[in-house]
Amino acid sequence: RTHELFRFGLPLTLLVSRDLRVDIDLFTRGGVAVLEAIQSLGYNTLQQRPHLTSAKKLQLIGRAFGAHLFSRMTKNR
Repeated sequence: RTHELFRFGLPLTLLVSRDLRVDIDLFTRGGVAVLEAIQSLGYNTLQQRPHLTSAKKLQLIGRAFGAHLFSRMTKNR
């Protein structure tokens, strides 16, 4: 259910001020990534903590900034 809520909320980043968009986008993408990590552990977070690799974190940051830049470019046209 939480996975669905994060994905449903991602487009809402376009409704907040530009200062907050990247932060909220990154929060949402990070939340989805952590949920996917928990799922890959078979939901057994008592035996092993979910973690994101440095590469995954960099990918999330890139996508958040990319989405922000793309939305600015399309508005300027």
